[in-house]
Amino acid sequence: MKLPTKVAGATTTTLIALFTAGISSAASIPVTNAGFEGLSLSYPSDYTLDNIPGWSHQGLCSTFWPTITQGGDFPQGIPEGLQVAAVSGGASISQTLTTVLAADTQYTLLVGIGNRAGFYSGGYTVSLSAGGTVLATDSSQTPGAGLFATSTISYHSPSTGAAIGSALAITLYATGPGEQAEFDDVRLFTGTSGAATPEPGTWVLLAAGAGGLVPWLYRKRRFNA
Repeated sequence: MKLPTKVAGATTTTLIALFTAGISSAASIPVTNAGFEGLSLSYPSDYTLDNIPGWSHQGLCSTFWPTITQGGDFPQGIPEGLQVAAVSGGASISQTLTTVLAADTQYTLLVGIGNRAGFYSGGYTVSLSAGGTVLATDSSQTPGAGLFATSTISYHSPSTGAAIGSALAITLYATGPGEQAEFDDVRLFTGTSGAATPEPGTWVLLAAGAGGLVPWLYRKRRFNA
């Protein structure tokens, strides 16, 4: 006796649907002028000193249009658009967001970190904070001359705390004595961005579905013998 193919297909579809139901998807949090394209510069190498719309600054910084040709500032290109934020050693730029810190929530902050060719990059720090409390920082990337790397901060907020309900803020520091650090493509997400993992309840449903499927397949094999 051969069991209907349609039944097996329906069972497989059900299991896939259960798996998909457990996937946590990422939601983007708005960041003003995240790619530093808020000003229209005139030509490559052009810049506007101490003017980065949407961002406040401490120390010397600029909106900068780097060259991306062979022998230029970033020969392999930049993460997003045409322009970056150029921040001199010891200076910083920051932005307070309209989104507040939620309890028991996963946050992922991604920032492009650039080392302009011909300019010694003395280091950087990316900081995620809320209500004046620093939640997490990163300064681990060391991009080669003329290259960008991605700084990643992963932070899970507690269920209670003084910072819960306070506005989130992003600060980008050039920490070393070098000429400057470049920043680009600032992105902040809640949830999981990357490989998905089913929730515990979904694993239970999957196990139950598989448990019912095994005897069914055994009977199919027995009847077809």
